[in-house]
Amino acid sequence: MNNIQHTFNQLAEASPIAENLFIPEGQVPISISQPIDVGADRLLRDYRNAWLTYPPLELEYLIQTLNEHLNNCVEIRLKAQELEIKAFADASDQLLQRKLLETLQNQIQLFAENEPKLLGNTINTRYLATPTSGSVTGDQTSTYWKDVLKEQESQLKYKFEDANSRLARMNEQGSGNNYIARFEFLKKLFEVDLIEAYCRARAAALGLKAIYQVDVPVPDITDIGYLDQLILWARKATYELEKKMFFVREATVFFALNDGSTGAPAGAPPVYDSPRIMTLDAFRVARSGGTFTFNLSDDFFKRLNLKLNNPRLKGIDVSVVPNDTKQPLQFWRVFVKPPVKKIIVATGVQPYAYEANVFVPAATYIAHAAELGVVPNQREVNNVSPIGEWTIRIEPKSIFGNIDTNNDYVDNLLVRMRIAYDKE
Repeated sequence: MNNIQHTFNQLAEASPIAENLFIPEGQVPISISQPIDVGADRLLRDYRNAWLTYPPLELEYLIQTLNEHLNNCVEIRLKAQELEIKAFADASDQLLQRKLLETLQNQIQLFAENEPKLLGNTINTRYLATPTSGSVTGDQTSTYWKDVLKEQESQLKYKFEDANSRLARMNEQGSGNNYIARFEFLKKLFEVDLIEAYCRARAAALGLKAIYQVDVPVPDITDIGYLDQLILWARKATYELEKKMFFVREATVFFALNDGSTGAPAGAPPVYDSPRIMTLDAFRVARSGGTFTFNLSDDFFKRLNLKLNNPRLKGIDVSVVPNDTKQPLQFWRVFVKPPVKKIIVATGVQPYAYEANVFVPAATYIAHAAELGVVPNQREVNNVSPIGEWTIRIEPKSIFGNIDTNNDYVDNLLVRMRIAYDKE
């Protein structure tokens, strides 16, 4: 039994007002008598092997909010420790005061029985001489000691009443002196933030490994002191991410879905420096169904004029390129499905798979160069690898309904990507 609970038990034995503080030996002590993070193993047990609560690809957001929740935990723990100190101090003072009052009560009774009989306290003392010895006589009818005893008992009563009043305040619902209720509320807040921090840490650890090849395993859960371990881990994870971010750059990449060639053989070299995605003939065939499926290889991002190591999407947009600019401006709804991003979670566990689905509500040819660097849909594709199989689907008619997709008006699709990459 810890020292605080032992003090609580003694106080409960000393006064029935504090009987709610008593916990028998061997049972779980009152929460305020223990560190606030006791029970982390029970609290986090269901989350340890559960499926991920948060997407690992949102690494930057996870690290930021992880530290925010840990800071909340630290602040809550500090407040809880202050309550713990006050509760122990008040309980100790109450116990000491009651013991002193009991001693004082015994002392008063002792004085009441013996003080009047002492020679030095005899009223109107007189010395009587005799032939062989002397004797002392005095007035024994005085009420002095009775009055003193009465006043002392009154003082003792007021002190007991004051002690009982302050002790009762510790049990009042909503009272600032109800340290136990205040502590239990803080513990609930603490547990909410600790769960959120742990879930974010699990996802962030997978994201660090999948995106930056940084392996920082989350520490194993302990029943006490786990907050300190998680804080130290979060510091390390944050600094590892910061080291990587020093070498991260971003660029906007444009490419047309077809290279404008017709009748080109399958093995023909790409036009200019850009690896071929599809010819105009292949584009027109796919256009009849409105769905374009193609692959982007690693070479697409590592060619003569473009070397992007470990490319990650930070935004995606699609524009329709018409071959007749005299037609009124048209808009199409376009759906984009980038490659699936898979992350290994653990041996024997199904990999985490994220399938981004981007909706472009009004795709049209970009007329203003100032807008070319603005690439939306960042959150949807954040940290998804552009390498792999893509699917782009365009609706059969324009939004106005007066232009069919399956004709020569739709000459090409221009894809814009905002790419984050690692500097060599």
